[in-house]
Amino acid sequence: MLRASTHTMAKSSSSTAAPAGNSTLSERFYTLKTPQGRPMRPLPKSTPPDRKPPGALYNFNAIMDADYPNSQLAKEMKGHFVGAMPPQDFIDRFLYKPDFPSCPQVPAAWSRVYKPDFLRESAMCKPFIDAVAAFTPGLKFFDTHRHPDNDAYGYAPDVSGYDKDNLPDSYKRTDFSKMSLFLEFVLDPNDDPFEDPPLDTYDKNNFDFERETKESKLIRSRIGRYSASISGTQFRLNVFSVSICGPKARFIRWDRAGAIVSRSFNYIQSPNILATFFWCYSHASRLDRGHDPSVSKPSKKEKEAAVDVFWREKGIFHSEFLKVMVPDRESPKDEKGVLIPLPLEYLSSSPFARATRPTLAYDLEKKRLVFMKDYWRPKDNPKEGDIYAHLHKHGVRHIAEFGAGNDVRNHATLTAKFATEGWACQRASEDTEPIIPELVQYRMTLLVIGRRLDDYHCTRNFVFAVKDAMEAHDDAYFKAKVLHRDISAGNILLTSKGGLLIDWDMSVMIDPKPQIARRPKRTGTWQFMSVKLLEKPYKVQDIADDRESAFWVILWLALRTRYSHPLIEDADAEDLLPMFDYSFINKRGEAKGGEGKRSFLTKPIPVSFDGVPYLDSLLTELRKAFRDHILEDGDNEEELHSEGWLVDILQKHLDKNSWPTNDSPDALDYVSKVITGRKRLAGVQLRRNRTII
Repeated sequence: MLRASTHTMAKSSSSTAAPAGNSTLSERFYTLKTPQGRPMRPLPKSTPPDRKPPGALYNFNAIMDADYPNSQLAKEMKGHFVGAMPPQDFIDRFLYKPDFPSCPQVPAAWSRVYKPDFLRESAMCKPFIDAVAAFTPGLKFFDTHRHPDNDAYGYAPDVSGYDKDNLPDSYKRTDFSKMSLFLEFVLDPNDDPFEDPPLDTYDKNNFDFERETKESKLIRSRIGRYSASISGTQFRLNVFSVSICGPKARFIRWDRAGAIVSRSFNYIQSPNILATFFWCYSHASRLDRGHDPSVSKPSKKEKEAAVDVFWREKGIFHSEFLKVMVPDRESPKDEKGVLIPLPLEYLSSSPFARATRPTLAYDLEKKRLVFMKDYWRPKDNPKEGDIYAHLHKHGVRHIAEFGAGNDVRNHATLTAKFATEGWACQRASEDTEPIIPELVQYRMTLLVIGRRLDDYHCTRNFVFAVKDAMEAHDDAYFKAKVLHRDISAGNILLTSKGGLLIDWDMSVMIDPKPQIARRPKRTGTWQFMSVKLLEKPYKVQDIADDRESAFWVILWLALRTRYSHPLIEDADAEDLLPMFDYSFINKRGEAKGGEGKRSFLTKPIPVSFDGVPYLDSLLTELRKAFRDHILEDGDNEEELHSEGWLVDILQKHLDKNSWPTNDSPDALDYVSKVITGRKRLAGVQLRRNRTII
């Protein structure tokens, strides 16, 4: 039997005497830049209905992006690149304006950038930087290949470009939070991450634009991470980059749905194309370069007000903020400002993601702290503000009070619009949904301040919060006809009264007609998805899947936060954690998993938590119910789908006496042992007072 025993280690000291740098770990989570090495991550976040294994995409304490295989990211990005767009068309469509001054003509501008006898890509950096200066007034480029950004997992493009009025600090040449665009160099043209179709090929539907050699996939995933690092540490609508392979170059425009890639061209033989790109980029507006115009620097007075409220109400000191405009639910043109602290949380190793950005914010109008969430939603999905209005109308309990929120101006991804162009190799089929979605930026606030689920005061506390969340789930399903579809540790909040279920953006209205999925339609957070959803990408999600997710939330949180587990009889209870993250990509490019979870449910792998027998009995009862469900071996299937089934089980165990009253992670001096696959990283201490909403 796997048993858990108490493990004692010293807590870190904290001080709230003054906001002068004596910060606790929880304060550093909100105020300080990530220290060198791998940053601490939020709870697992949800994923879009796509074919990607979301554990790595949406961040998770136990998954460190730097260790995520490059080949896996290349598979995730497969089909999200649209090319090959003629390079001059690329410039004209995205950057050129008729009132730009004429570009200087330098016939031999790039002649020294590439030589066949160069031994390393780094040899191309200085000649390029010297050459590009003639075409980039207002920009400055640095050789950054030896200067990793330790706030972004140590990534470092070969060359990074910055606005001259926003240069990186002298000690940090690579700074994705300030970077405008980047370049990656490859010596061998055969390692180009893309392959252009012949010019006389008119039917490009069957042409694979993404080169599949090992080196090409490695480079493609590398530049994808660089783009994600810029978008993750800034508010960007899109990012530009240039890929230079030997004597050829191509342009890339990245947004959250995909990337538009130009046809390659010989920049030594045709120097004006590359020169014109940089000339136009240098003269383009911040909006055309991809910066979010709804985000700006606050005034001194606004910043001082935010500093005061954060410190007075939360004991957290922030010195820098961004002013972010949040549209009204009824009148989206009516925007109100909130201030969010810097630095921004780096959220995803993939450039193609919904990029949910949750944070505490200071509401300038209400003069109070609120929760703000910014993300990119599928255009055809209901707006989360409308979902909240529907839930409140039907009296759904245990949900947050909505503040404001709507689509942000006209901010939308463009990649999908170009997938049907005549030059595009990857096209949307008429009889299936396109791989590349059209996403729109959505921003909202909630008027609730709660705590993360792993900040529980006692075990009964977090189980009670899960019970409340599943009451909200039942109300939504049976009263409002809404299925949440993302029951996860990150979407259940602790409050003084119990728990709240948040993040309704991926919920759906229940269709009484039987549904058949033509492509993977599941959504949620990978670590907590049901076995059937993990095994069957085309399964239509139902209430049983969400209820099974609640079981995995309780088990996952108990394993990760309640105790550290010693090795007993050659089996470590923490070795169960990798089953939550396990995934693979099948030959059709779809993410699958669930093998470890199925084994846990169906095989005699006993787990016990010392001192909390009612947690043991609760998990045992739920484990048997979901075992029968996945094996279709029992008569409880109708009951499992009935109103109140899970809530009643949770309440039954909560009503028992003798639950411990002081077994929070802090009370146990718990130090998390973070698991990544088979790798164990010890010594990452849990943050205390984790207020996030």
